[in-house]
Amino acid sequence: MSLLLEIARCEHVGNCLNGTQHKCNKIIQDQEKTLDHFQVPEPWSGSLKTAPILFLGSNPSISTSDEPDYNEKYPHWSWSDSEIEDFFSNRFGGGKEAWTKDGIYTLLESGSHKKKYVRYLAAIRKLAKEILGRSVEPGKDYVNSEVVHCKSKHEYGVKEASETCIELYLRKIIAESSAKVIVCLGDFAERAVRKEFGISGTLEPIFVCETERLFCFLPHPNARKPRKFSLVDIKLIQEFLRI
Repeated sequence: MSLLLEIARCEHVGNCLNGTQHKCNKIIQDQEKTLDHFQVPEPWSGSLKTAPILFLGSNPSISTSDEPDYNEKYPHWSWSDSEIEDFFSNRFGGGKEAWTKDGIYTLLESGSHKKKYVRYLAAIRKLAKEILGRSVEPGKDYVNSEVVHCKSKHEYGVKEASETCIELYLRKIIAESSAKVIVCLGDFAERAVRKEFGISGTLEPIFVCETERLFCFLPHPNARKPRKFSLVDIKLIQEFLRI
């Protein structure tokens, strides 16, 4: 099984929904859905093996309405493996459906695209533009993933599930990624990455999973703090990428 499906089909989902006691219970059972209707853990979105920039957040947010004009058309457990792989690998273009328009407007269950852009997706697209100094193609110029992969609102259950997700998947994702620049967004993602890879500084190239990488740390896009790189930081990152 590919790493993408290994995460999306995480064995702890079914076990926790069946009542098995586990650290992931809180975040998984929060959906209050049967297995078939469960929104699968989000591995990453885009081309992990080729994108030069990887954004890491805490965990993906979730839509809570059952109305087709509100809910994103997002993989449920009942989807086939090929459908799930197509969604995440081609979320920003080239898939069986236009899962996302312009990298920021998600496809809804109704068949139309959300009229209001997704703030998080817009924020990482803007950051990628700052880094590369040009227009960007979501999914190719950058890819986004999470430290904890199950969806929830306001990081509910993330703290409890983090040890399991980090142990199972974080290092595997970094190893499969070709990204030379990894941008951690928010305190939770920063703490997890620093601890897992022994990173003490900022913008200091280190070898992680046999590749020299530059780790950057910024506040989460929803935080009330400056959420952009300084001109000095941009120059350092661009020199590292040899732009």
